[in-house]
Amino acid sequence: IPIALGSEDFASIRRRGLPYVDRTAELAELLGSGAQVSVICRPRRFGKSLMLSTLRSWLERGEEPGLFAGLAIEGDAGAQAQRGRYAVVHLNLSAASGNTMAQAMENLASAVGVEVRRQWGLWSGLEAVSLPALQRMQQGEGREADLRNSLGLLCEGLARTSGAPVVVLLDEYDAPLHRAREAGYEGEMLSFLRPMLEGGLKSNRNRSGATTDPACR
Repeated sequence: IPIALGSEDFASIRRRGLPYVDRTAELAELLGSGAQVSVICRPRRFGKSLMLSTLRSWLERGEEPGLFAGLAIEGDAGAQAQRGRYAVVHLNLSAASGNTMAQAMENLASAVGVEVRRQWGLWSGLEAVSLPALQRMQQGEGREADLRNSLGLLCEGLARTSGAPVVVLLDEYDAPLHRAREAGYEGEMLSFLRPMLEGGLKSNRNRSGATTDPACR
């Protein structure tokens, strides 16, 4: 039987009928905690990214039928009440790495652009929202200020378009700082990431919840 070694995409694993160790009871527990912000801190290769992918599949509107058939979370009434209720922003910040700050920003802009375009496909009205910065990022022409404000702007656009609460999932949020420290631009990266994360988390009035996954290196 093929095994999904290294796969971090829950939907792909389930579509292909590959073996999956059911850890969705942990997600039900997380959803039942009522926490506005959760940090999943486990060693590397412990399945944190797959867990975030699973969480996105459960919470995001337009969930693909059958993905959770037979899994533990389906029997949890509290989790069922939250199923498919949200717009979900899902970013992996390990993309924000490079030998220089400029390279890191270029890579991060590319990753944010991919997520903006994913949301464009899910929410047809998003392109009509009059947020020029979002449109620039969707077209791969985002400026530094656009990128710094990207989390907050994307949540604002989704809230206005979907009418749904917004959940933010950040994978490896500390990875950019690890690389920046090694390459000697940690101060620049910290100054950039602080307002970006605050805009998407602490100061975000459109956010319903947030889950973050540190790299734990």
